[in-house]
Amino acid sequence: MIKAHELIQNKQLTERDNGLYCLIGRAENGEVHFCDITNAPHILVGGYTGSGKSIFLRGVVLSLIMNYTADEVGLILLDTKHHAEFVVYDKAPHVLGKELALAEEEMERRLALADDCKPKKKIVVIIDEYAELSRNPQDKAIVEKLLTSGHGVGIHVIMATQQLCKRVITPTLQQYLSTVVCCAVAEKATSKFALGQYGAERLLGKGDMLYKDGGGNITRLQSGYVFERDTQEVVERISEKYA
Repeated sequence: MIKAHELIQNKQLTERDNGLYCLIGRAENGEVHFCDITNAPHILVGGYTGSGKSIFLRGVVLSLIMNYTADEVGLILLDTKHHAEFVVYDKAPHVLGKELALAEEEMERRLALADDCKPKKKIVVIIDEYAELSRNPQDKAIVEKLLTSGHGVGIHVIMATQQLCKRVITPTLQQYLSTVVCCAVAEKATSKFALGQYGAERLLGKGDMLYKDGGGNITRLQSGYVFERDTQEVVERISEKYA
């Protein structure tokens, strides 16, 4: 087991430039991989139940709130499965809310500003199970707008789903989701859809993943694991700093 905190506080991250980096995982050779969300500019996370999607998202959130201030990054967290996965972050000063409409309102506000006042604060919208959210046509339309226009004004989307297919991830969406984290899937066709190649059907689960960066390079990684109690402790410490 790779503990996430060993990777999140890695020296490689603290010495990065002014991008917005989140933890992806560690390769077999020990190299730690981060993704600059500003260049991604959006990320698709896929895999069947129990493959490690939620644990991966936990590492992403922790790497952002531990390495960036609430003035640098804001989070909008949507758990459509209602498993209370994101409740643990409620006290984190980075969390702006849990409603998709907040992201749409902020995007429209920023687009209206144009070049007059370019916002420095990045917004990351994290959706845990997009397939559920996409059943609502209005929410689906908002996500499409965020993907097409949000990155230009500092708003980025990380969306996870176990339903990797054209019905859910339409061609319109997929063209803006060139960065992919694919955990274990059941069928070769699913791997081909998500990554453009086979392989994810042979993964072991529990955070074993194939990561495709924006340039199309694919690397096998293992995500870091973090216990919920440790997450709570991190959030409490950060919230105390802002009290």
